[in-house]
Amino acid sequence: MSTQCIYSLSDFFSQVSTRKCWTAWRTEERKNKTTGEVKFTKVPYRTVASESRSNDPTTWISIDDAEAVASTEGFINSGIGGVGLWLGIEYGTEYRLGGVDLDTCLMPSGLVPWAKEIIGRFNTYGEISPSKTGMKLYFLYRVADVAAIRLITGTDWSKNFKERTGSDHAPGFELHIGHRYFAMTGDLYDGCPEALRVIEVNDIRWLIEDAALRFITKPTYINCADAAQPDGEWTGEASRAVDRNHADNSRSARAMRKLKKLYHEGSVDTEAEGKARLLKDDDPGIVDWMHEKGLSDHEREYKRIWQKISREPRDIDRIRRELAEGFEVWDTQPEKLAERTAPEWPEPMDIFGALTHEPVLRPDMLPEKSGISFMTSRSCWVVIPERWL
Repeated sequence: MSTQCIYSLSDFFSQVSTRKCWTAWRTEERKNKTTGEVKFTKVPYRTVASESRSNDPTTWISIDDAEAVASTEGFINSGIGGVGLWLGIEYGTEYRLGGVDLDTCLMPSGLVPWAKEIIGRFNTYGEISPSKTGMKLYFLYRVADVAAIRLITGTDWSKNFKERTGSDHAPGFELHIGHRYFAMTGDLYDGCPEALRVIEVNDIRWLIEDAALRFITKPTYINCADAAQPDGEWTGEASRAVDRNHADNSRSARAMRKLKKLYHEGSVDTEAEGKARLLKDDDPGIVDWMHEKGLSDHEREYKRIWQKISREPRDIDRIRRELAEGFEVWDTQPEKLAERTAPEWPEPMDIFGALTHEPVLRPDMLPEKSGISFMTSRSCWVVIPERWL
């Protein structure tokens, strides 16, 4: 039986607030060259004029510097912005920081069922996102578990599952164990504790092999508002025969499917050849994604999908079957997924690992929620947390 650990939020922030693991951020417009549609993305900055990068810790800054950049007159302009914390940072020698991003899960009538189940399972610190429609969960994971987590997710750092609505902010969730930052608001969700929990490998397995599989097999709704009905229910037993309407039709997914097909059929052999083919693809959405996302930040997103694809043994027959079915075949057989229940919680544990009957947190241990507030031209308040001491 695994031991669950819960760590004081104030202790965590007292450590990370003194380190260079922060970034300023602001929203910036990205225009679709084909449709002219304007979308917004959060861009990290280390100075007013210089971006920070997820894979280069030398570009990360202190919380004081991040606050200074974000509060510089003219930096945020007409969008919104604030301070963010990089995931994957070490907490002591045993743990690292991870997160789950829950998109479009907060409705006027409350939290949607799939998000409520994830929040209940992880039972860790969670903030309401700057958009006020989503949530971000922060947790710790063991360094020793990295290989096991990657085996489950099939990726190095992130795994995401989205409702197939065509929206960039469709209902869904993303797991990140590094190479991402979360925009912090200090706006604690009432259903979450002010403590960080150490997440076990079994919790990650549940999220990827159970919760995610049920999420992508639930009925597709007409629009984003209907896609996550608060009174709706998750589907029952997961099915391998996913309806084609659930296939990810986002630009990034289309780019990955095309690159996978080109690689497995032998049309491209190198990263450069794959890039050249996608940049002149017949699908304008793929071309736009390459320019706007894939090749930005030192080609990080394109290189990520190339590395994932190129390390697989070539098997064009399998790829054709996947494309015909409209989704990527899961490695895990659903019939082998045992029904799991949330583990029983042990007694609280303090930061030194000694069992105690005292509460993990007292009111005088909790951080102040005061911060610097910015009113933008979009009339959206964004709180930049000050010292959590």
